[in-house]
Amino acid sequence: MKEDHALLWISVSISIILLSTWTGLLLAINQVVGAANISDVVLAAFVAFLIIVSIYFSVRLSELTERNRKIAQHLALLNLTQSKDRLDCLDDKNG
Repeated sequence: MKEDHALLWISVSISIILLSTWTGLLLAINQVVGAANISDVVLAAFVAFLIIVSIYFSVRLSELTERNRKIAQHLALLNLTQSKDRLDCLDDKNG
């Protein structure tokens, strides 16, 4: 597991522990938000968390796709250079 994923899951675990043991905090959040039930606050928090994680992985996937494209282009250029070098070597032997 990468460090950024570990920090994410540690913070989520701490948040869940805090909300499950400190009900006063959950009640205060419920009053600030104005939700009908405390469970609505918990559900909204989990939905928000899932949206944030989805956006994070979408950004990471885009970055890795771009990196993969650049590596493939670099590899193609290396193969082209190697092919040209082989042809030049054959021309020198024949000429």
